[in-house]
Parts: sequence; C-alpha cells; structure tokens
Amino acid sequence: MEIKKLNLYSIIVGALFIVSGAGKITNTAKFSNLIQEYGLGYLMILSPLIVIVEILLGLALVLLINPKRHSLYSFILLIIFTLAYAYAYFINPDYAL
Repeated sequence: MEIKKLNLYSIIVGALFIVSGAGKITNTAKFSNLIQEYGLGYLMILSPLIVIVEILLGLALVLLINPKRHSLYSFILLIIFTLAYAYAYFINPDYAL
C-alpha cells in the first residue's frame, strides 16, 4: 500500500513538472527575460535546457522510471528554483512577485 501511495505522489509531482515545463516551452523567450529580470542574466542561455530538463524529469516521474532517483533530482531542482527566487526577491524585489 505504501509503495502505491509513493507512486501516486511521484505521478502528481511529475505532472506538475510537465505542466510547468509546457507553460515555459510555449514562450521560452519570456522565460529567458524573467531569468534576466531576476538578476540572473548570465543564466539566460540555459532557459531552453531548464525547460527540457523539467519536462523530461516530469515524464520520468509520471512513467515511474527509477522514481527514487528522479524524486531526488526533482527535489534538487526545486531547491535551485527556490534559491533563485529568493535571490531575486532580495536583490530585485520588484520582479520577484
């Protein structure tokens, strides 16, 4: 029973990553500009890669391909996103809304 519950959580988190990545892939230029507005302009070039990684990670979680490893990767990615947002909030609070 516990394993099925963990699989359900994996699928939910994976679906959220897919939806988030799909929203960003529709307008990658806007996502790049958002990264620049956050004060991380030197990372703008990575915006397409971030979107691809987000979608692939979501697919791996939804399809339950090594969910423990990909859950760790998703946790690390969420920490990185949170730190980037926190950086933007303290450096340029007008754009971190």
